[in-house]
Amino acid sequence: MVGSVLVADRESASRELLCQALAQDGFRVEVALDRDAALAYANDFDVVIADLRLDLVRPMKRRRPTTEIVVVTDATSLDEAIAAVRQGAFDFVVRPFFVEDISLTVACAAARRQRVDLTIPIRHIRKNSALEP
Repeated sequence: MVGSVLVADRESASRELLCQALAQDGFRVEVALDRDAALAYANDFDVVIADLRLDLVRPMKRRRPTTEIVVVTDATSLDEAIAAVRQGAFDFVVRPFFVEDISLTVACAAARRQRVDLTIPIRHIRKNSALEP
């Protein structure tokens, strides 16, 4: 199970880390540098990783309800991240995050979008994780 991910994050270091890690996990990864670009490209992806500050959940879910959204936020915006999940985001990840955590979250979101058994991406992430014994 490989999917496609659109990374819409305003922080360049975070964006680069996400792109590298997800590409290494086998995902097709593209970048949107702002809200308008993310909304324009969202139809072509299984999962969108969205910086909470870009406020993408509602408009994206209206355009493409089946696209899964993973919100990236910092600890000071947890209430807003929870609200984003209530609006339809798949989940949220708090900065600073472990690459393994976001990889697993994205794999599960892609599996849900593709209607795949969730044990498959979990095995894939664990197999490729440095944490696996």
